[in-house]
Amino acid sequence: MEASAEGWQGKNDRPVFAGRFEGVKTLARHSLSHAVRRIVKDKKLAKFTPHDLRRTGATLAQSLRVPRDNVKALLNHRDIRPLAHVPREA
Repeated sequence: MEASAEGWQGKNDRPVFAGRFEGVKTLARHSLSHAVRRIVKDKKLAKFTPHDLRRTGATLAQSLRVPRDNVKALLNHRDIRPLAHVPREA
């Protein structure tokens, strides 16, 4: 996976999810967590958080041998240390 810095820089500055109120361009800090909690309760799912999904995504990406630098970029981490808990297969 090769990508030039010029090709993607600044394009990740937009929100991924739209707010539910007209004129509001970004989600409030805990809106996604509240929505997930409501869905989990309504659908009687096992409890999880958006951060659980983030960690699962990182683990799956690394299990597919995606380079750590790419996983770090997906998570928007500036430092590799937060990935230290994710095991790497030999």
